[in-house]
Amino acid sequence: MEQGKQLHGLVVKTGDCLDRYVATSLITMYLDCGDSDGARRILEFMVDKGVESYNAMASGLLRNGEDFIALGTLREMIFGSSEKPNETTLLVVLSTCTSVLAPSLGKEVHCYVLKHAMDCSIKIRTALIDMYSKCGSLECAYQVFSAMDERNLVTWNTMISGFLIHEKLANALGLFQQLRLKGFSPDSITWNLVINGLAHHQKFAEVFSFFNKMRLEGVSGASLETMTSMLSACSAMSDIKHGKEIYCHVIRTMQHFEDDVFQTTVIDMFMSCGCDSYAGRVFEKDRRKSNDPALWNAMISGYGRCGKSSLALQTFNEMLEQQVHPNSATFLCALSACGHAGLVQKALHIYQMMESAYSINPTFEHLSIMVDLFCRAGKLSEAYGLLLKHTDPPASMWYSFLGACRNYSNAKLGKIAATKLYDLDPSSTTPWVILSNVYAEQYRWGEVETLRKMMSDKHLIKAPARTELV
Repeated sequence: MEQGKQLHGLVVKTGDCLDRYVATSLITMYLDCGDSDGARRILEFMVDKGVESYNAMASGLLRNGEDFIALGTLREMIFGSSEKPNETTLLVVLSTCTSVLAPSLGKEVHCYVLKHAMDCSIKIRTALIDMYSKCGSLECAYQVFSAMDERNLVTWNTMISGFLIHEKLANALGLFQQLRLKGFSPDSITWNLVINGLAHHQKFAEVFSFFNKMRLEGVSGASLETMTSMLSACSAMSDIKHGKEIYCHVIRTMQHFEDDVFQTTVIDMFMSCGCDSYAGRVFEKDRRKSNDPALWNAMISGYGRCGKSSLALQTFNEMLEQQVHPNSATFLCALSACGHAGLVQKALHIYQMMESAYSINPTFEHLSIMVDLFCRAGKLSEAYGLLLKHTDPPASMWYSFLGACRNYSNAKLGKIAATKLYDLDPSSTTPWVILSNVYAEQYRWGEVETLRKMMSDKHLIKAPARTELV
């Protein structure tokens, strides 16, 4: 930036700043350095503004995330100057429409393109396909694609991406086959799109099949998203063999090896396969450098799933000692580890720490773990107190609480839970049947009869028990 400003000063002294192309280059320089105000001042003082200047300004603003200001700049050119939009202008406008999800404006651009016979451009048609796909108009996108006499690989990739955005995996795979028949060879972008789409639809066997085909065809450059999707597939299938192969492939090619997202996915894959020692090695290499709580969460959650609650809580404590700020998911992982081990007091301490030390409001997931812990430990009063502190806990928590009331033969709290469940679902007989069983276990036959009469009066009929032989 400093060198750029010095050059700016030099061209002002020499008078070259009045040249349209020099000024346009300065606009691009300022925007590439993130100084939108500096670029805007140059455009305002330009006497001879050309379409290239407006395009440079708008595209730079778009790169800097100032989408609506970019549109304003182009509107100023169209209505406030004699300059007419060219292909680059229309590509910038369409890109902006895609970014801000403005299909109406995109359709206006499409009409302008047709009116001025600019629709023969492959770039513009591809941009229209991308805009329509991402703005929710897949049918319009495919109409533009189908009407094209000439396409390039970018066009095919854009249409495949559009189908995948709209969950049309079969259509995307069909296009993948068609582009080969048309004489195109899929590039790394094509392969990445298809592999990610298969992984998203949990077609895990096909994921590895396509990845192997990609490597056999000599296509390199699997993206971070692709590698992450494949590792997630390994996690879902507990496929340690493929998981190790992918991890080693990334190490060999040095692709994204230090990325926190990738490292977190690797840890989750090893944990899901029961290989917590491998996960620990990956974690030890990266934890000192990472302040991303997701990395720590993967370790805490993984140790809990592997039945190593003490290691999960040890990792949680180390995280706090290293001043990595925990998030809601961190506390959920730590509470789950306590739940697996039945550590009621430790869980209560962590639960209270959420609000007092980190100002994180407990969600129903946190509440569910605490209620379940209290119920299993027979601390029904504490569980009931927690339920009362939160607004409208779901029926599943009240059923868990009612089940504990039956296990510990607490008719008083059982009646409260059954009444609450009746309020949530007046047609269900289950709460009253459970409460009736609690009364029966205490030989309180009068209350049993009262419940049955109440159910009869409300026309609640218990479904008869049955068994099925397969």
